Amino acid sequence: MEDHHAFSFFRAGGFEQVRFESGADLARLAQLDQKLWVALACPTKGLAFEARTLELIDSNKDGRIRAPELIDALSFATALIKNPDDLLHSPKELPLAAINDANDEGKNVLEAARAILESLGKKEALAVSVADMSEAVRTFDARPFNGDGVVTVLSAQEDETKQLVQEILDCVGGAPDKSGQAGIDANKVNEFFDHVRDHAAWLKKGQDDPSTAPLGEKTAQAYEALAAIRPKVDDYFTRCRLAAFDERAQAALNPEEKEYAALATKDLVTTSPEIQALPLAPVAK
Repeated sequence: MEDHHAFSFFRAGGFEQVRFESGADLARLAQLDQKLWVALACPTKGLAFEARTLELIDSNKDGRIRAPELIDALSFATALIKNPDDLLHSPKELPLAAINDANDEGKNVLEAARAILESLGKKEALAVSVADMSEAVRTFDARPFNGDGVVTVLSAQEDETKQLVQEILDCVGGAPDKSGQAGIDANKVNEFFDHVRDHAAWLKKGQDDPSTAPLGEKTAQAYEALAAIRPKVDDYFTRCRLAAFDERAQAALNPEEKEYAALATKDLVTTSPEIQALPLAPVAK
């Protein structure tokens, strides 16, 4: 059985509080009866504490840090350094020699720290800082292959793949990549090919069922012609409905006489912007 750890206390605010004097106090926090804790939970916002650290301790991401989460965080941290007292000193840099490489997780952390320093051109450095870690993360995230599961046009190698990525982006939109670029993830790829299958089925139905193309080969042209004039047709009938709703709207819905007078002084063609801006027809009474 694990030896029971002896905590020291001081009196403040009318009751006894634990005094954290050593790294061992932090490492053995799980042994402290929670009836002696000042608080068993706290919010992750509004505290005079580094926000990212609070976010990491909040393992279930509910916006509150509870006793089990704090205990787990301290157990994790104290197991990764040789001397838990280092946690109380809050050094700006962590010496590589302080990392506990006696366990597999500590070895991985030490290798990662060395790799980060080497990527920053600090291969001979003997310590790693929070600034080093932050810079390494920013540098890594900016790479085409940053492990976030999002493929951007820049991370695609073949021209055909680049074109496909861009077509998926144009069709179904993208997912944010850590680099800041828009890219595609598995969900976007699946969504795109679902649309492709639906479109292929629609085309096949058109080939197998003549009723879907009543004008034969000219059906597509007829649809394009209808699509071109549809806004004007919808505009006309909307104006008519407004005029039917209130006859006072009729004059306001039709072009004013001065607009026609202005047109009369110009060489008129049907493609003139002034002509195209007019309604399909005047709203009748």
